[in-house]
Amino acid sequence: MDIGTNDNATPPSSDGAKTHYRGNPWFFVPSISLWSGMVNVVLFNVPTAMLKDLGYSNVFIGLSSLITIPYALKFLWGPVIDAISTKRKWILRTIEIQLLLWAAMVFLLVTSHFTVAIFFGILFLVSLSKSPQEIALVGFYLVSLTKSDQARFIGIRPLTSRLAMVFTGSLLLGMAGIFGKVAGDGDMRYTWGFYFLCLLAVYAIGYLWTQTSCPYPIGDKALPRAPGQGIWNNLKEPFVALLKIKYIGLAVLFILFIRSGEAFIHRMVVPFYMDPPESGGYGADLAQVGFIGMIGLIGASAGAVISGFAIKKYGLRRIMLPFVAAAIFPSLIYTALAVWHVEWSMTFDLTGIGINYKTDLNIALSFGALVENFGYGLGYSAAEYFLFSLSRGKYQTSIAGFLLSILYIVVLVFGAISGWVQSLSGWGWFFVISVLVSIPVFLVLPRLRYVDEETSKAS
Repeated sequence: MDIGTNDNATPPSSDGAKTHYRGNPWFFVPSISLWSGMVNVVLFNVPTAMLKDLGYSNVFIGLSSLITIPYALKFLWGPVIDAISTKRKWILRTIEIQLLLWAAMVFLLVTSHFTVAIFFGILFLVSLSKSPQEIALVGFYLVSLTKSDQARFIGIRPLTSRLAMVFTGSLLLGMAGIFGKVAGDGDMRYTWGFYFLCLLAVYAIGYLWTQTSCPYPIGDKALPRAPGQGIWNNLKEPFVALLKIKYIGLAVLFILFIRSGEAFIHRMVVPFYMDPPESGGYGADLAQVGFIGMIGLIGASAGAVISGFAIKKYGLRRIMLPFVAAAIFPSLIYTALAVWHVEWSMTFDLTGIGINYKTDLNIALSFGALVENFGYGLGYSAAEYFLFSLSRGKYQTSIAGFLLSILYIVVLVFGAISGWVQSLSGWGWFFVISVLVSIPVFLVLPRLRYVDEETSKAS
């Protein structure tokens, strides 16, 4: 398999001599984080909003998460990425594939050939391309930065991803909702055609930025293989290395439970916003969903930044318990919103700037999104740094791939059943359940061991 010319050689410096070029982390760390945020929105947030906009049930919306099954199997890409070319090449090639898929989506919408089945087919291909991209991004991050720099930038990486999500999943979604109502009288071709056209344009600009900002780390090269050894022979050795890490069982339990509650909520928050009041929701439209989501993602971004500074200053062990608690218990705010159905709104009027759009924005929902996402930003950044700290040694990219797949399998399973659980329990009990399924993480935390403080047996 050839994904491009040899990228193992270090690029020449301005005087023609070869050099070890690491680049400026303040440019390339945000760059390699950008795609994670943008693609995740289209895979996980946009289908929820689109399907709800088209009138599909919450059960169907939950099951739609199954199109991201390739994302749960991304650990299989670890040996391939380790064995073929460089991680930098993998990142760029997968971005190019996604650019073509966004262009196809725009074409189908504009020419009225769009169907939900085709939409799912394109998203499945996006998920398939995102799987190696995610592993390559993590591997590139690990080989580009020292352990000290990884702690330093652990908050910047998710911050960039969150900012991408603010634009793609909130601001752009709100703009598309307004455009669809003003220009197309609610026609989904106008709404979603505008959305994916803007996404394509921003994605293309971001691709050029990534191509020019990402360095050529000296450690970014294919691992040597013995003569006659196949690529998939490399799958066993990283898995054995993973099992040799001290206390890996506790680490896996932590990874399983840290996102279980959030996985429940993730697929169902937008349906909660958009469901009519008689069904327990708040009757929000797409524009309102976009604005509420933007406030929530700003909170998550702030949490990610604070967690980065806290990890750097106090260490992971000291901040883990309060940050994990902050990620879980704010979901009780959604419980209160579902039970008491708070109507605290302000008028959002764009007629003063020439846009014929006026609506009431629910402040209570916005506050709930802000607090819940701020806590999530704190907890998930700490959990991600813990996961990266386990990914060491010769097979660090493959080990990270295994752990990320475990993390996402939880999201996939709980996301798939979330609509069914909500339909049986109602909104109030649904949010209570989302907290309860996360409680076991507090049983694991006191027994958790940290690689920085314990000797890892990984090769």
